Amino acid sequence: MKFKDYVKKYIPPKYEMYAGTVYHNFLSIFRRKIKIDKNEKIVIVVSSPHKVGSTWIYNILRRLTGFHDIFPPYKIFTEYRKVKIPLDDLIPYFNKLKNGKGYIFKSHSLPPKKSESYIRYITVIRDPRDVFVSLAHYVSNLPVELGGWGEEFRNKTIKSKITDLIEKGDFMFDLYNEWSNYDNCLLLKYEDLKSDIYSCTNQIVKYCSVNAPIEQIEKAINLNDFAKVSGRKSGVENKKSFYRKGIVGDWKNIFDEELLNILYTSKKGRWKILIEELGYPI
Repeated sequence: MKFKDYVKKYIPPKYEMYAGTVYHNFLSIFRRKIKIDKNEKIVIVVSSPHKVGSTWIYNILRRLTGFHDIFPPYKIFTEYRKVKIPLDDLIPYFNKLKNGKGYIFKSHSLPPKKSESYIRYITVIRDPRDVFVSLAHYVSNLPVELGGWGEEFRNKTIKSKITDLIEKGDFMFDLYNEWSNYDNCLLLKYEDLKSDIYSCTNQIVKYCSVNAPIEQIEKAINLNDFAKVSGRKSGVENKKSFYRKGIVGDWKNIFDEELLNILYTSKKGRWKILIEELGYPI
């Protein structure tokens, strides 16, 4: 079934922005599973700030490995979604998972203070200025019950939305700051994913200690190409889609001198400091 036909048939307009992710879930029933030693288990946790490309990596890994998606008990899951508790609260649940299998979990939670040797953490960062642009569109279209910022926010100009995120987005800064300084993880940059997704995927495969043939890696990458999951070429924008534009450097089309000054001076210049620490030019 073609992507556009799938969206038209199965995706309510309200949740159109999730169409690519849902479509991938549909394809996942055909995943080939990588075998794990019966006395061991692997849990891959993809956790990061929002709108940095971590869903891209997560979906490649799901397709590549065939690992089981982790769905914690409802009580833990709902609390986790609401307050973004540290991953430490989920490790006892991970410990109970059966050996002989691989598992994968995606979150936007803070890194754990303690961990287990069978858990592999992968995080992704992106030029925060690009993230502000992407996140402004994302929370504008996201239903309030799923974390959207509501109609008043939706009706603001893009620059006003970004200003609000700069002033009120402590959650975003904390995720960036914590994960970029966390030692027990593989840290990837969105910009590197866009320039050489094959090398990055091989790096991930090696880090996670999974054996996958080249053909399987290439297939997983191709099935999660931006054009494949969005139905558009990279750079063609759909503001209502979870996969909005898929390019690097879009912030240069939005940030003027005034908006950059707000970003670089707000909260004692913390974003400017972080951007420089992450290696992005000012």
